[in-house]
Amino acid sequence: DSFKGPLDAPVKVVEFSDYECPACRGAYAALESVWAEFQGKVLLVHKDYPLDKACNANIAEAFHEYACLAAEMARC
Repeated sequence: DSFKGPLDAPVKVVEFSDYECPACRGAYAALESVWAEFQGKVLLVHKDYPLDKACNANIAEAFHEYACLAAEMARC
């Protein structure tokens, strides 16, 4: 998983996100604000959670057409 911040930070935030999700985009902005205010005191961890059945067994239908590919490409 990608992360930023010190591994021994007193606060750890784990975000599960989809690259096509508008709500996730909003959460990213909020997390960047937290990062700016508490830099050095928070560890932000990002976990891919594509909202599409093509690569996520927890999703019952096709939803975000490019989410699986976007998650894969982000890892490159």
